[in-house]
Amino acid sequence: MQIEKLSQQFYAEMEKLQYKVKYLKETSAILSKIVAYHHSFDKTEVDSAIIEEYIQAREKLFAEDKLAKYHIKLEQLTAWRLLTFAQTGKFETSPFNFPKTFLTPYFDKIIEKYVCTVCETKQQRKSRAWAPKRFAKWLLGHKMTDYSQVTVYDIRQFILDEVDSLSSKTVPTFRSEMRRYTKWLYENNYTNSSFGEIFDFRFAIERKVRPAALPENVASALKAIDRTTEGGKRSYAILMLSVVLGLRGTDAAKLKLSDIDWKSGEIRISQSKTGFPLALPLTQDVGEALSDYILNARPKTNFNEIFLTLVPPIRPFAHSSCLTKVYNHYCKKAGVATTGIQSLRRAVGKNLVVSGTPITTVAQVLGHSTIHNTKQYIALDTVHLKECALSFTGLEPRGWGHE
Repeated sequence: MQIEKLSQQFYAEMEKLQYKVKYLKETSAILSKIVAYHHSFDKTEVDSAIIEEYIQAREKLFAEDKLAKYHIKLEQLTAWRLLTFAQTGKFETSPFNFPKTFLTPYFDKIIEKYVCTVCETKQQRKSRAWAPKRFAKWLLGHKMTDYSQVTVYDIRQFILDEVDSLSSKTVPTFRSEMRRYTKWLYENNYTNSSFGEIFDFRFAIERKVRPAALPENVASALKAIDRTTEGGKRSYAILMLSVVLGLRGTDAAKLKLSDIDWKSGEIRISQSKTGFPLALPLTQDVGEALSDYILNARPKTNFNEIFLTLVPPIRPFAHSSCLTKVYNHYCKKAGVATTGIQSLRRAVGKNLVVSGTPITTVAQVLGHSTIHNTKQYIALDTVHLKECALSFTGLEPRGWGHE
């Protein structure tokens, strides 16, 4: 397709999605530059290599402090959306799907094959691709374009370079993912070794017990919502799913109209994190909140997702962080501490444990694949933990009770 025609169709799609005038003007200017860059090479057809070269030239200007960070990010996003539009014919509205790491087709193809082989869900494919993409980017930065060039010294240096930028909790996961990936590369004849000797060591994992939201803080946040507005109805329905049912933010963001069985009074989903099915009761308070939003505030669209953005382009939430912003907004409005939407899920788990609910039942309610993931909620049960504490009778220090 001709680059000028593609740009016109791309821009028309943005107008149809009702992007703001300022954003449209900025995008139009970038599209004109990309078209002109094609013409400078006497090209009239869309060429991904020329677009990538254009972005590299712009990134160089950014590195020389000749281009603002906002503008380079917008140019990268526009170029990626334009290429996606050329390949699929669809406009990608979500900036969260924008790839943070650009690789060569060789690495992209192998990593895609790897994640499709070892993963079942979209969320798993995204998390499993994280370490391999960092590795490929590191290799490209060191002038290596093929896995067959990799040596044990390269693997060692890569790990040393990367661990400094990772938290102590992330390092073990990173090491495990790299061990799994290098083994897969060897088994599929991409490398001459699995480099297992590099990963044969143990690493202590620092596990933190994250706090649950306090009942009074949750009540204050819910009270701060103006449920007469469209945004308020949406926010209240979102928070009730987490407050009452303990639904993950990712699952609440992707909840579909077809996931609700109004007659049976159930919500049935396939969990984004694990891929396992989960059925939860549609309680009266949650049902009323959802129906109020769907019937009186939800925009009329063809999207099956329940929760949609308030401003154009109208679209489903792209990430659970959008829901965290909703909760934190009302926490700030109520003047209470912001702890993120996941703290609401932890509060549900804690309340179940404190009430004496068996740990196996808690695991089922929260959708955990094993009770190992549920054990963290026992640590939040300070009431019963105190009952388990040893008595200090007979162990008093010298001088105890004396001045």
